[in-house]
Amino acid sequence: GYPLSEISRLGFNFGFESTRLKEGIFPVQEISQFLATEGKEFDLYTLTGTYTMSALNRGLLPTAGRSQSLSLELTLPGSELEFFRINYAGQIFFRLSRLFTLRLRADLGYGDAYGGTEVFPFYKHFFTGGMGAVRGYKTNTLGPRGTPSPLDNFSQFDPIGGNVLVETSAEILFPLPLVKDQRQIKSAFFVDAGNVFNTDCAPISIVCNGIEDGELRYSAGIAVTWITGFAPLSFALSFPFNEKSGDESEGFQFEIGKTF
Repeated sequence: GYPLSEISRLGFNFGFESTRLKEGIFPVQEISQFLATEGKEFDLYTLTGTYTMSALNRGLLPTAGRSQSLSLELTLPGSELEFFRINYAGQIFFRLSRLFTLRLRADLGYGDAYGGTEVFPFYKHFFTGGMGAVRGYKTNTLGPRGTPSPLDNFSQFDPIGGNVLVETSAEILFPLPLVKDQRQIKSAFFVDAGNVFNTDCAPISIVCNGIEDGELRYSAGIAVTWITGFAPLSFALSFPFNEKSGDESEGFQFEIGKTF
């Protein structure tokens, strides 16, 4: 990337992708419709641009400062699929007192087709739910779900994602008692909100919503991340609300290898 300042960088990348999709046994109807409309083989010329800025006080488990990133993925005109995908992520910390700090986070995404392409590729969809996203729900289970094939009598409505991502979170960071090195552990009360949506639901889609604030999912709880010599360990005890039929909630969550 190209440095813009001591805390920000700009990057560009041109690429070529050759994608071959193979239809499985009894694929969901949304995938079958995409393959029938757009085909199964694509040569893509891509441009990716990224902007990153970080003024955090440290790389792992920060407690002060701010950071943000913006990325654009675009297939250039002449590609056999024409689409774009934008993603923004940001966080900021506010010190409330000697013991408490407020952290606000947002992750937003949008993708769409353009030119001669009618349907945004399903394999570029956004997903949410789980640790680091909307806690209290199983990983990547929120949002639109694929419609099983009429020939498939056994499959459920599995998550298929959407072209719009909305995630927000507010956390109150606090020190755990009896812990000497607070830099190795993060504890927080949190409220999460978010979902993924599809602005171009197919007529055959049964579980699919456009952007509606009433479809946001929420959760509240307490989370702890501990940096061990083996790997980061993260735990969350969550209470989801505004649940709808078919949601897969998960009150206790545990993950190895990531920090939040």
